[in-house]
Amino acid sequence: MYITKSLFVDYRKLPKLAWRKKHDPEVYKKIRKLESDEQEKHIMKIGMAVEAAVVEFFERRYGTKARDLMPGLQIPPEKNVENDEDYIEDHIEDEDDFIDHAMFDPELLMQNTLQAIKDQEAILYQPTFLIDQCLVRWDLMVRNDDGTYTLCEIKAKTSVRKTVSDDGEKKAIGEINKDLIDDMSFQKRVINSVLENEGLPAIGKVELRHLNKSYIKDGDLSLNLLLTKQEADTQHTISIYQRKKQVEKLIDDTLLTPEDIEPLVQQMKKTLVMGEENFNKRSPRTGTKYLEYFGESRTDVYGTVMWSGIHHSNASVIQDIYYEWTHALTELSDDEIETFNKNGQRFIWLYLDAKEKNWPVIDATQIEKEFASIQYPICFYDYESISVPIPRMDMTFPYQQVVVQYSLHKLYENGEMKHYGGLFVQEWTKNVEQIVLPDHEWKVWYESEKIVTGSYDDLLVEFLRDIWEDLERSTFVVRHKWFENTRNTEIAELFPDLSDYLKINDATYDLRDIFSKLYYFDNWFKGSSSIKKVLPVLVPRMNYADILDEVVNWSIAMIKLQELIEWTIVAEQERADMSEKLLRYCGLDSLAMVKIYEELLRRI
Repeated sequence: MYITKSLFVDYRKLPKLAWRKKHDPEVYKKIRKLESDEQEKHIMKIGMAVEAAVVEFFERRYGTKARDLMPGLQIPPEKNVENDEDYIEDHIEDEDDFIDHAMFDPELLMQNTLQAIKDQEAILYQPTFLIDQCLVRWDLMVRNDDGTYTLCEIKAKTSVRKTVSDDGEKKAIGEINKDLIDDMSFQKRVINSVLENEGLPAIGKVELRHLNKSYIKDGDLSLNLLLTKQEADTQHTISIYQRKKQVEKLIDDTLLTPEDIEPLVQQMKKTLVMGEENFNKRSPRTGTKYLEYFGESRTDVYGTVMWSGIHHSNASVIQDIYYEWTHALTELSDDEIETFNKNGQRFIWLYLDAKEKNWPVIDATQIEKEFASIQYPICFYDYESISVPIPRMDMTFPYQQVVVQYSLHKLYENGEMKHYGGLFVQEWTKNVEQIVLPDHEWKVWYESEKIVTGSYDDLLVEFLRDIWEDLERSTFVVRHKWFENTRNTEIAELFPDLSDYLKINDATYDLRDIFSKLYYFDNWFKGSSSIKKVLPVLVPRMNYADILDEVVNWSIAMIKLQELIEWTIVAEQERADMSEKLLRYCGLDSLAMVKIYEELLRRI
């Protein structure tokens, strides 16, 4: 059994999490919300893309090629995944988790690494170190003038520090996140142990390289501006304003010492080989945000609702009840139900009420109040976006959710409806092509579908044109207000000529509120307020899977949009077919909101 940095980090978070990783990988993936091998491969691929950018940066600085100490490592292509920086970094810490050590011999890789150090190679990419069952593959080592090496940890994130309140704003200027400190501490300890055994100089400095969220691409990519550096294993002081007073705050980024790490490593070696019963006695469970740890990740409206469906804020209550061997909501006593209600968890009462009545619980009065402010014509709209860590298009920044498709359904008071759709497919000369989609069941009396090339803001201009006459008088309905409003704010900031996007924000209503505020509760929603969960219950005829055979969820749409823009899809007919599917998919998203709205009106 190798102890890697990710195993060490997991053990520091929660010993049982590390045990799951070694003995029950399927449960571990559920806890970490890894749904498929494709997601894991994609996350690794994203990390390697950022690593490549950092390697290129140092190669230019030193005027020499990096020594690749793990050649041949390739990641298969992926699909059905998300490019979300929090998702990527919060769920995977160590690419070693994906490496087949039967194919990559750690002993041989370490000998190659040590030889490269002895040869005084300037840049070492993916060096490997192994000692006492502890295996480390660092991202990058850069040689200093004094013969020592600086360890460069690369993260595919835009922030690696905790947020601190400064003059009323949350700023990422605090200490380096604990997981990263644990990660780098373990690695430095292993590397220095190996170097000491070989009589080689110890590590000089440890630093983090990550993406600069403030960098906006405009012309050729600037690696110097795209990448930013954070020193680790240091202390410094920052001056901030809190409660209207200037205060000095010590930022402690020191790493764990070998004396801190060694007892933990020895403990891991002893406990991670135990069976589950003995391990649980050795490391009893304590409070944790990983609620799946307390039971199966399953919700069954006719049988058992497991604890993983309950919000994280009730973790301590759930834990207490779990220890009493109560695993299902239907087993709760009246006092226990009241405990949840006092904690704002009305979900429990509503679940039991709906189960007893076998009918949804509807607060018609509250729904009417919510809808009272909505003005016709109602503009139901939806965005599709792509997001990449290293920006490809001008006027975009790392991990920006770049809007490259929209769908807009206008519902008039007399019941008439118009539909507008736009799709950005290529950076090239500006062109707006009106196309006609084949007849389909959900077509409305007026349809306008566009294929746009040029720059992505050309698509944004088309969206404004489609709503222009109704901009000042409509209510705009979305299914996740934060997402659309954030995109609109970004658009207005990046393109001052498109400041009218802020007017949309001022008149936006989130249809999801009806379900998240529990004004309409149905056990068939399975504890979710997502439109994708609500739609098949309220409008069962609208089944995406039956309508579209390739694009049935957001993550697939994202990949296909990216393939169109980057010309991964090259055949003309295939591009045309995929464009049509994407337009129909996004059109269903905005139409779904219309149908849910109409059904809610009918039911109240």
